[in-house]
Amino acid sequence: MLRFRYIFLVLFVFCSLTVSAEIIEKIKVVGNTRISTQSILFRIKSQEGEEFDPDKISKDIMRLWDLKVFSDIKVDVEEGKKGKIVIFAVKERPIVKDYEFLGNHAVGPNSLIDKLKEKGVVLRKNSQLDYEEIAKIKKAIIDIYKDKGYQFTRVEHSYSSVGNNIVTLTFTIYEGSKVHVYKIEFEGNKVYSDKKLKRKMKKLKEHGIFSWISATDIYSEKKYNEAIENLKKFYWKHGYKDVYVGEPKIEIKDFTSEKQKKKNKERLKEHKKIKQDLRMFIKIPIHEGKQYFIGKVSFVGNKLLPDTYLVKKWDLDEGDPYNLDKINKFVKDISETYNNFGYLQFTVEKITKIRDGNIVDLTFKMNEGKRFYLNRLEFKGNDVTRDKVLRREFLIPEGSVFRIDAFKNSLLKINQLGFFDISQHQPKVKLVPGEDKVNVVVEGEESGVNELNFGGGYSEFSGFFLQASYST
Repeated sequence: MLRFRYIFLVLFVFCSLTVSAEIIEKIKVVGNTRISTQSILFRIKSQEGEEFDPDKISKDIMRLWDLKVFSDIKVDVEEGKKGKIVIFAVKERPIVKDYEFLGNHAVGPNSLIDKLKEKGVVLRKNSQLDYEEIAKIKKAIIDIYKDKGYQFTRVEHSYSSVGNNIVTLTFTIYEGSKVHVYKIEFEGNKVYSDKKLKRKMKKLKEHGIFSWISATDIYSEKKYNEAIENLKKFYWKHGYKDVYVGEPKIEIKDFTSEKQKKKNKERLKEHKKIKQDLRMFIKIPIHEGKQYFIGKVSFVGNKLLPDTYLVKKWDLDEGDPYNLDKINKFVKDISETYNNFGYLQFTVEKITKIRDGNIVDLTFKMNEGKRFYLNRLEFKGNDVTRDKVLRREFLIPEGSVFRIDAFKNSLLKINQLGFFDISQHQPKVKLVPGEDKVNVVVEGEESGVNELNFGGGYSEFSGFFLQASYST
């Protein structure tokens, strides 16, 4: 890129100094081996016989660079008999034959590859070196280590040639050490003590004698978020619906001895595991709010499900603490029930009215919407497997009610066939404009891998979110 910017500057200066228009006599391409000259010339808009335009050539360079197949592009201009000879000197990016990891002591190579796949990162062999993909891999590795408690991991990459512009790509991982939580404090809590709240955090606790067994003192963002969610659910259970947990104040101190620091420097040179004493101190601000209680509950707009059914699903009595967690679960369960009956646009509006004594009357307004039917089912990517084989596994015939539970089970059954992998693609569910119908496209690849893990939503459906998982 440095050379690219330098060329652009040279061309700009050249343009400024040119006093009369000159013609391009010839355009040459040198340095390419795998990519044909014809393919490169096709991307170059400057043409032989046209006026020599430095600005246009700069754009040609950018156009070639955007192909992401070159690691270097240089333009030389020579004087010809009738005009300028423009030479595009390119250096192709190498082909990555294999991958190598160094310094990964906490996560073995096979486990690391599996965890990268879980994050949607695939190490593609025999493909062109891609700098964006390298950055993505490095970030994913750092995230993997953060999940395990290594907060200061850094990753460097390099590649070694095996000949003919083919390389092995190496990722050197400097793991660092896990960060241990030594102190958790709360600010603003009046109803419940620090001791009580710490117990409710469950998986994240302060360092203690038996921490080496439970590892609950190892900090990760995932564990912290789960702990905060547990805290909020604890408050909700007791009626504190407005509880707010602010951003924590986190301080990490290095208590590693000077002697150990010297050892670590030597061990890093040999890509060996280092030992650090990293201690974290967390201060969590909390606004508890008022305690509320359940009042009268009513339902409106529900035509499909009668009040008697909804009352049975409702798990709170009048006078109980206003348990937001149970209320959210009720809304989720009812939404899923409606979705399973084909009401894909079903929503619930929760209307609250607060009376004296912090009593909350609740009205659930059901917006059922229309019931949807499957209009057309298509499969893509099944070059070998016939449509009728896949359709046999689909539990919703065209023209029938589009039930979400049946849709999920259909996807699982298709993947269980073992020869058509749909785990890498989101199924597409589209509304037919002006009708109560949907079109579905299930895309996959011919494969022998049984693994399914869907997640996602469809913007056309308010409140509809598909999730499914399967593996063998």
